Amino acid sequence: MSNLKLLVIDDSRLIHALFGTIFAPKRREIDLRFAFHGREAMALLELHGEPDIIFLDVNMGIMSGIEFLTAVAPTKLAERVPIIVVSTEDTEEDVARARDLGARDYVRKPFTPRDIVLALERHVSWPQKVGGA
Repeated sequence: MSNLKLLVIDDSRLIHALFGTIFAPKRREIDLRFAFHGREAMALLELHGEPDIIFLDVNMGIMSGIEFLTAVAPTKLAERVPIIVVSTEDTEEDVARARDLGARDYVRKPFTPRDIVLALERHVSWPQKVGGA
């Protein structure tokens, strides 16, 4: 069985640490990568290929989440890889814009570990439940 590949795109080291903690019990089965902004994420995609799921913040410097979604739209990445927006921006307009650009789900910050695990399990078929959150 191959590892589940997750990409977290967020400019907060705290968010990176939280995702690391959430998935620590499954670290042998999960390949967790981090990017601080959309441009760095695009470089990771080029270098490592597509992950199984992407967790994406909206408000970031250099390239925001919306700019990332716009940039990858021509590649149809969001059709192959579930993109879950994780953001404090959660007005109906924000959610609709992200969904129009291919995001499949929206998790509001602050989130619980269970929120993240449930979002992953809603969108990725994986033989082992992550659980523990």
